[in-house]
Amino acid sequence: MMTPITTHPVEENPEVLIEEISRLVFGSALMEYLVDKSEAEIDAFETFMQTHSEDDYLVEELCKLHPDFDLVLKNEIKNFMIKTEAAPV
Repeated sequence: MMTPITTHPVEENPEVLIEEISRLVFGSALMEYLVDKSEAEIDAFETFMQTHSEDDYLVEELCKLHPDFDLVLKNEIKNFMIKTEAAPV
């Protein structure tokens, strides 16, 4: 079985699939969260992301500083889980 983004077989490299899914879910949450924010709020968010992009606890700190983002991220994760449970094998 192949992942949609790479040519790596899932059976040989499941961590690649997990990483890609994580990025997709996180990216989806970011888009959902930022869609109704002002330009100033988006700039501040972007600055934080650039400054802390290498931090081990980026997501945790982001969620502490932006509780609304935490809710959006949890909702995106929940929606992904529901969709994957409903998907045929």
